[in-house]
Amino acid sequence: MKTKNLTLAVVLICYFGFGTLNAFAQSSDTAQVSINYSNTQGVFSDYLFSTVAGPYSDPNAVALSKAAGFKFMEIGFEMTIPPNPNDSTQYNFSALDFSINEIINQGMEPYIVFQQPITQPTNLADYATYIKNVIRHYTQGWNSGYYYNLKAVRWGNEPDGPGFWQGTQQEFFDTYAAVSNVVKSLDSTIIIDAYGLSVAAGWIGNARLLNPWVSNFLAYCQANNVKVDVFTFHAYNPITYYQFYSDLTLINNAIAAYPTLSNIYGVPKLGNNEWLATMGDPFSGQYSAQFDSAWIAAHDILSLSAMTAQGLTLSIRYGGTFNAPVPNCHDFLLTDCNSMGKPSYFAFKGFNMLAGDSIVQTTGSDYINFSAISGKSTDTVTLVLSNFDALTYLNRFEPDTSLSAWTDYNKYVATFGAPDDYEFARIAVNNLPWTSDNIKVLHYLVDDNNDLNLVNTSAFGGTSNLSFTAAMAAPAVHVFKIFKESATGIDVQSNQHNYVTIFPNPSNGKFNLVVATQNEVKGKQSQIEIYNVLGECIYKSLILNPQSLIDISSQPKGIYFYRITNEQHLIGNGKIVIQ
Repeated sequence: MKTKNLTLAVVLICYFGFGTLNAFAQSSDTAQVSINYSNTQGVFSDYLFSTVAGPYSDPNAVALSKAAGFKFMEIGFEMTIPPNPNDSTQYNFSALDFSINEIINQGMEPYIVFQQPITQPTNLADYATYIKNVIRHYTQGWNSGYYYNLKAVRWGNEPDGPGFWQGTQQEFFDTYAAVSNVVKSLDSTIIIDAYGLSVAAGWIGNARLLNPWVSNFLAYCQANNVKVDVFTFHAYNPITYYQFYSDLTLINNAIAAYPTLSNIYGVPKLGNNEWLATMGDPFSGQYSAQFDSAWIAAHDILSLSAMTAQGLTLSIRYGGTFNAPVPNCHDFLLTDCNSMGKPSYFAFKGFNMLAGDSIVQTTGSDYINFSAISGKSTDTVTLVLSNFDALTYLNRFEPDTSLSAWTDYNKYVATFGAPDDYEFARIAVNNLPWTSDNIKVLHYLVDDNNDLNLVNTSAFGGTSNLSFTAAMAAPAVHVFKIFKESATGIDVQSNQHNYVTIFPNPSNGKFNLVVATQNEVKGKQSQIEIYNVLGECIYKSLILNPQSLIDISSQPKGIYFYRITNEQHLIGNGKIVIQ
């Protein structure tokens, strides 16, 4: 993704998904956030919690990504296409094997990126065989390979922009068809991500129009029975409303016309596999200080929340945890020269707490200065807020008013008025089922002084409608954990033949666990998982006896949450405390 000046969308205010634009009903300094606990809208896609390997080498990088809660890691590789793709001796998998095994050993899943040639290969059949054999190496053991469950691959990168494709549009589509056909013939369950459009839409006068590459590609795939599962685009802009929100309406409307284009999803899903507020120093030529600040952290979560509200399935921010040491480190990564997380790293760690949650209807976002997104799991609501100030950012970091970001900001103001700047958030959580239980709220903060630090703990009596106000100066990211407290540490499920007792609670970290199950689940394997307040699993074990000792005394003092299952059936869950 490089500099783009495609001037192309009527500002279409079509909101779908689970985020609702509500900026213009807000008071001037207080954002009004409303969560409807009883209204869930699917589950967050695992591919939202993806990151990228590279472009530099850091031995700590994969572990850092895992610690931040990322689930998938995109891994690109450079391999000379063999003159004879059927000759296994002409493949060198050593570098890619090392990277993929490291990702898998850390408990993450690899997401392989095939480098797009700059022109159409002379022999498409040979090129397709090369693609097939790389996948076979990791899924069928080909060429001393592995038997991994590879879920997704990516092909294509900005053929609509300069530098990455020098052939015709037709040649690009034909090359993609050869790749898609061979992948699906090998394993139809592998998700194909294509094709990394450099820009989705642009201004023509006051109208915002879709890049014609979108409609042409979709029509080609339909006419030739070529499958695409996730249609991906790129975006770089500090003003999030258009490129990260309303443009997705245009793309969604286009792909909705093709209900059978994906053999997995029907209508292709939407993804963004390269995005950021602005270019990093390899392209800008200078180190940009905002990447080391909460400004980019707030923009990252604002952008991701806006895209998720429009149904985004896959997200990969450009720049993960693979930085280089001094003097060769770069600005746009989530970590610094010493493998230490920047504010953006901790902002993603907070957002990634939503992984596995059901999406809860949440209103209050304007997707230019402020966003709110929430999910729920058993007896817990996670709310993530991002507070950004677009005008202050532009004045401080991009003062040249001829830049495209200023065009977007000025058009937003002309259409909607100046966006509000928020100093507080009034948060209402409605339709809670916790009328007889105490409720606790943990407030975590990411800004220039806090690395997802716990800054406040509040307790409330049982209620169906909880509300509270939090201060939130921009730029910052806020994470709230709202959960039902268990006063006894005993959780009895609705079927009273199942019960779980943990005692003493609180303790010094050593707990006695007693589990009794009803007859139909006896003899089946139960397990316990324990999570800290950041949603990280710190203990996991099979339960081999009705009574056992759980020792987590090596963990810091604080609140932990346990979950006990028996072959996917929830047996018990609750809270334990180390003091």
